Amino acid sequence: MPDWIGSFDSQGTPVLKIRIAIPPTAEAEFEAIIDTGFTGFLSVPVWALPILKSQVDGIQWATLADGATLIRLTVKATVSIDDVNITEEAIIERDGNEVLI
Repeated sequence: MPDWIGSFDSQGTPVLKIRIAIPPTAEAEFEAIIDTGFTGFLSVPVWALPILKSQVDGIQWATLADGATLIRLTVKATVSIDDVNITEEAIIERDGNEVLI
């Protein structure tokens, strides 16, 4: 895997600029928080769906750090960083405001 260079946002949180594509839309760029406690592929806030012109396509259970489990909507998404593209199921987060990777 290549080395990617991120940065820190104004609050000191590590972030990485990524492009997200959810077919059939074109890519949109986001500043994603690098969340070392997040065990999923990608978490996208629900407000980003209109930007990505997307609809959900599934559901999955998510386990939080405190052991609580929640059901979340999912969508197949491609994340692009530099010239690397990775496609997996992304979680749609209804309560969050950040893109997590």
